[in-house]
Amino acid sequence: MYKSLLLTTFTFCLVFSGNAQDTFTEQLNIPGPSGKLIASFEEVPFLMNGQERFIVARRSEHWEDVGWIAVDSTFYELSASGQLIMSEILDYDEDTGWTFRSRYFPKLTDFGKIETFLVEEWNSSEWVPSQVDTFAYNSDQLLTYKWTYLFDPTAIDWMPWSRDSYDYISGVEIPILRIGAIWNSDEETWVNKFKFEATINEHGKDSTLTFFQYTGGAWIPTSKFSKTYNQDGLVVEAINQQWIDGSWVNINKEEIETLDDGLLTIVKNYLWLDGIAEWYPTTCITTELDSLGWTNRRLEQQWDTDSESYLNFQLGEFENFDTYSVFTNQIWSAEESVWINQSRYFNFFETFTATIEPEPQSSISVYPNPSEGTITVDLSHTRFQQPNSLQIRCTDLQGRTLIVSDVEPFESTLELALPNMPNGTYILSLSDGRQIWRQKIVVQR
Repeated sequence: MYKSLLLTTFTFCLVFSGNAQDTFTEQLNIPGPSGKLIASFEEVPFLMNGQERFIVARRSEHWEDVGWIAVDSTFYELSASGQLIMSEILDYDEDTGWTFRSRYFPKLTDFGKIETFLVEEWNSSEWVPSQVDTFAYNSDQLLTYKWTYLFDPTAIDWMPWSRDSYDYISGVEIPILRIGAIWNSDEETWVNKFKFEATINEHGKDSTLTFFQYTGGAWIPTSKFSKTYNQDGLVVEAINQQWIDGSWVNINKEEIETLDDGLLTIVKNYLWLDGIAEWYPTTCITTELDSLGWTNRRLEQQWDTDSESYLNFQLGEFENFDTYSVFTNQIWSAEESVWINQSRYFNFFETFTATIEPEPQSSISVYPNPSEGTITVDLSHTRFQQPNSLQIRCTDLQGRTLIVSDVEPFESTLELALPNMPNGTYILSLSDGRQIWRQKIVVQR
């Protein structure tokens, strides 16, 4: 059984070979991946100056007295249809330079979710298999099982390591039960280790998430997260408790304020002080997003007891350029009243126009927009290259997928319900496997 899995995995790895693109080798001044960067990475596109760009490489650095020092870099190998087929990570050492660390091979199902995820490690001279995850889904395309296998170089075979199972209730995509088990090789059986139980409210949201450990043949509660939602379905409070001496004890909580249709979020964190039975403020994190959900600015402040106010602690800011972007983290120096560099990471992009129709946004119309809960998508003026592979997807500004559905070929209009979606701005995407059309929609009930 496991040797057949091994053969399939090796066959999958050998499909992709080639040379790295010189452009990104020169920009990063490091060796490129063993595969060629072919096309777009559909999971992380965004619009810049009217063009669609895709991440193909990433580099992180940290600040020292002498300046910025490289830490690691990641390259993404992409198929012509825009799917990630391999990512490769390299580490930097000042004495030895760049060395390979690991690489990853995701394989997707026909409906766009991960089917297998292979991990290989670099052992100083060659790539060796390390871990592979396999996934199973139900008829609603919801995850039901995840198995993890570790490679045993002595036996030259894959050995079971862990298994997660998921259960759902009808009409809700959040699992109400997740059970994790570890493989006992001596007894050749799965042994329960932990489980999560979720309580779903009337709006299909998880209101509590309780964690258990399996000890002595019984499930023992360890911690619990409870969420409170407002009338728009947004989380306004989250409390973490631990099971101590037979009862739930407060540990910490978050108070969340969402403004400007989700583009501005303020999260205040508190620690429970048992001695005075009160919540004590610790940090305040303010996050500003752009219209497509990318972080523009993240400010973390810490509570100061003497002044009874929040003082600057850490700042992250995003800058966008033609071929790359950079996100810089800084620490506040109270003595000098200035921000001091700490770390930064670069995203390198390619702009793709060959497989995208000119001005694709004009080929799709959505109405009514704003909508009270149902929209109609007009496809009559859209030219598809692969009409049998149409898929529509709706995401929030944080990139979370809320709706995904296949579209019947040659439909002229499509009616789409937006259930349980709070007021705000969302991104509607239509893809035929080669082209992508996107449009912002607004829910206003």
